[in-house]
Amino acid sequence: MLDNTAQNSNNGVKNSSAETADTTLPDTTFAEEFGESMDDDLADVSLSDLGKDASDFLTSLRDQAVEFWQSQAKPQLGQASEQAKNAVSQANAQLAAQTQKLNDLTRLLKKPDHVPFAITHVSIVDDLESSPDQLDMRRNKVRVYPDQTIVVGADGKIEEIGDSASIEPALPQGYRRLDATGKFAIPGLINLHVHTFSNGKPLHKMTSKDQTLKMRRFFDTKPGREAAFALSLKNLETMLRSGVTTLRTLGDLGDDAIRVGKLVEEGHITGPRVLASGPIIAAVGGHGAPLISVECADEADAAVAVDRNIAMGASAIKVASTGGVTDSTQRGEAGAVQLTEGQMAIICEIAHEHGLLVAAHAQSLDGVKNALRAGVDTIEHGSELDDEAIALFKNNPKALHGFSSFDATVLAGVAMRDLPQSVTQIDDIPLANGTDITNGMLAGLKQAKEAGIVVSMGTDSAMPLVTQYGTWRELQVLMKYADYTAAEALYTATHVNAGVLGLGSEIGTLREGYSADIVITDENPLGNLSTLGDVELVVAQGLPVFHPQVKKNEEIERNLDMLG
Repeated sequence: MLDNTAQNSNNGVKNSSAETADTTLPDTTFAEEFGESMDDDLADVSLSDLGKDASDFLTSLRDQAVEFWQSQAKPQLGQASEQAKNAVSQANAQLAAQTQKLNDLTRLLKKPDHVPFAITHVSIVDDLESSPDQLDMRRNKVRVYPDQTIVVGADGKIEEIGDSASIEPALPQGYRRLDATGKFAIPGLINLHVHTFSNGKPLHKMTSKDQTLKMRRFFDTKPGREAAFALSLKNLETMLRSGVTTLRTLGDLGDDAIRVGKLVEEGHITGPRVLASGPIIAAVGGHGAPLISVECADEADAAVAVDRNIAMGASAIKVASTGGVTDSTQRGEAGAVQLTEGQMAIICEIAHEHGLLVAAHAQSLDGVKNALRAGVDTIEHGSELDDEAIALFKNNPKALHGFSSFDATVLAGVAMRDLPQSVTQIDDIPLANGTDITNGMLAGLKQAKEAGIVVSMGTDSAMPLVTQYGTWRELQVLMKYADYTAAEALYTATHVNAGVLGLGSEIGTLREGYSADIVITDENPLGNLSTLGDVELVVAQGLPVFHPQVKKNEEIERNLDMLG
């Protein structure tokens, strides 16, 4: 266990994102007013000028009506009114309780003051030699640097790093010491493909058309928006506690992840650095619609959609070049071209003007090439490649940084393909489509690696069996299914991902002047990647999170262990 002599003070922070619940009751005087009107209407019935029999009959009828109203209908209406009041009160109480939970969760995450400290006598596992623009994982120089000290300043950056024997004795007064003898330090992990709307449980019930429509209607309400925000807050905290210090969301319910990212950026909470896309931009009826995608009929719609996401505060953009697996209802739908090259070109042009990267869900060769020709910066999932695609990846004049990356999401694919349907709860058609897509993705990934294409990584968290705490498992399956070494996997999840984001001079490695994004483990991850599944310490932008345990789904863990 780390010897923690650092002391942090916390500032109470009011959750400015959780709006006050609307506790105004509806006008329940309706029953009383209606009852008075009914009394008046019955009393005003005129019986004059009628024959005696008719008069007696109507008198009896009126008396019966008055009796029924007074003895049964009016009390029942009053009871219904009272029940309505109670229902509204209960609903508002539930909303208030959820808001309180959200406030409590935010307070749990509130950001402490930066306290300068040093992690001493730690073995660093990193590439401290390659330049930030070296994004070929095959050329990494990751190795172990024993008995090092990492000095973190009050600005949240690494002030000094080197041999403990020379640095520790010269530590200034006021710097706390964290003795990490026998421990290992790596740069904070970077996950380039995250969703925050679920936790890795099977999505069968969420992917039916009726269910997604119901969910969309709910998330468009005020309670729904706050529920989405609470989900993002909770799941992004889980990401942080599992060693992810920077992430990119690619398909959100709304502005939920954007709001969480803003809280982190403004210093209200400790959390991972968040680049959030907001909703996916898709074709009419396209992948992810209507739950996490907005639909575009033409290029004008596409321009409006990207402008709206940017105005919402998005720091990344996601498009759906092709259909997807989880919401497919026909064989071959996953990978079928959806957005046009022209629509994606407009989106890329506008996004790049704002300095934002564009990611494309693309699961066929045609979909990949359309996206690359349009200027997309990262291809999500991918497919088998041809010479034209390989050339565009390596030299893409329309991309923001002049190249595009192949962002594989292997775990989601192999879990769906290789685990029993009783575990994944995937229907036959998505399973067949998913098998085809996964095979094509793995073939393309190996082609990309051999060709020297920049290959990044993300987990596609929230997909079936892809948890928010399991980024390390993506590295593990890269080794098993794509012939990565442990060093290549670590280099990809740190150096390469940082470079793809254009942040290679700020994050992704443990060097002086870089953000202090650090993960401490019990074992050397080069020898045992699973040590990343239970980390000892996470430091995010200079803020330490000690013993950052996460609640794991043991059933999911047992099922994933079946993959080997």
